Amino acid sequence: MSSPPFRTMKLRSKKPTCPACGLKGQKVGQIEDIDYVAFCGGNAPDYEATGLKEGRSGHRIKPKDMQQILQKENVRIIDVRPPIEYDTPLPELVANPSSYLSDSSSQTFVVCRLGNDSQIAADALRSVASENQKIQDLIGGLRAWSRDVDPEFPVY
Repeated sequence: MSSPPFRTMKLRSKKPTCPACGLKGQKVGQIEDIDYVAFCGGNAPDYEATGLKEGRSGHRIKPKDMQQILQKENVRIIDVRPPIEYDTPLPELVANPSSYLSDSSSQTFVVCRLGNDSQIAADALRSVASENQKIQDLIGGLRAWSRDVDPEFPVY
């Protein structure tokens, strides 16, 4: 006789302060603000280190290099931080990247807080861009911009 294709597991009891399933009036925080991996007990990824990886040649740009280009050329900058932080939500851009491209600028920079979401957005834009459009994202995001170019730029 073979064993059944399932198993039973005992789960720990609910925490009254859990933002997802806690008791009304005792929940701490909002579920939207919780890091899913850390919430489930996994090791939290180092998003800052991931955003600092240089990636494929020509796809990413360092803050000081971007500053030099901004001083000389007319470029387009797309900020993909969440709406609570700025304006263009990443899921919207990924769903319809062609609506975010402009024929008037041959160079587009994509920025976010740490340089992770901007990589996703830049890849989506490159997938529909013409050959003469150059799309790069900022290595390390706006946090690196603040550290390397403009110390007055707010970091959060």
